[in-house]
Amino acid sequence: HIIIQRMTTIAGSSEKGGKSNNQDTFFFLPGGRINVLGVFDGHGNYGEEAADLAKNAVKTFFAEAKELHKWTKVQHTTNMGILFNNIHTTMKKHFQSNDWKSGGTTATIVVVIHNDDGSKDLITSNVGDSSAMIFSKESNYEFLSENHNPDSKKEFDRIRDLDAKEYPSILDLVYETRQGYQNIFDQNGKKITKFLSNPWENGLTPINVRLEPATCAVGGDEIRIAMTRSLGDFRGEKYGLSHTPTVTFKKAKSGDVVCVASDGLWDNWKYEDLSSYLTKLKAKPIESVLSETMKETVQRGIQNFGEEDIDDTTCVLCFL
Repeated sequence: HIIIQRMTTIAGSSEKGGKSNNQDTFFFLPGGRINVLGVFDGHGNYGEEAADLAKNAVKTFFAEAKELHKWTKVQHTTNMGILFNNIHTTMKKHFQSNDWKSGGTTATIVVVIHNDDGSKDLITSNVGDSSAMIFSKESNYEFLSENHNPDSKKEFDRIRDLDAKEYPSILDLVYETRQGYQNIFDQNGKKITKFLSNPWENGLTPINVRLEPATCAVGGDEIRIAMTRSLGDFRGEKYGLSHTPTVTFKKAKSGDVVCVASDGLWDNWKYEDLSSYLTKLKAKPIESVLSETMKETVQRGIQNFGEEDIDDTTCVLCFL
């Protein structure tokens, strides 16, 4: 479905993939000087419920938040950490009471603040791999979020430096190969490149059109997950899986396009190709741009992964 708020030129859409239900969801809150966009990609048996719970909590939080444009960077970071922790705690109660069996969700929220001088402040808070990017009218692009993938050096360092008394066992960050798991980093945090020098002969499998190999974070026999931070997935906590969001601060200008999407979209585009595609469509109404982008993404997904294996695809666009 597509929802349009013409005054703020924001549009969102979500398409079910090959599974029986769509575990993605999204929201946006258009306003005067404040806009909020959010995308959530659930996973596991109760991923749909986890994503809906997170969406509703975030939506309520920002609908009730006062004077966001006056918050300092410290306030944004602190408040988002508290919000994500509260959501995670609520999910944990469902899992522990056996209402839910397993699952969790990504969460990526972008706050757009329109300043009096015409500039835009973008504050992005995220866990997981539902990326947020900004595309300029010159077809340049930049990440707003920070993907928490197992091949992230920052995430390797974070997990390695956890207190050994509190975390006697930590997540193994590995490539998934036809020969089994292979470590992504050595003990010093240097990426092991012998698998990447000839990835396909070493059994690595590409997971997207950018030919990035499949990776996962493994915690004993209890959890195997494609990210190092998420909401839910509490079985991974004792191994270093985190629900604390990364919060970033960027500047933007009129004419830029903010895109927040699940990996169902990102897996089917090279970033420069999507930037050029959006630039070519920019003169059209935002609902047309979104509709054409979603249609093209789904077609690419079917071609790349097959109709039964295509992932759920969710995208929110905001024309600044």
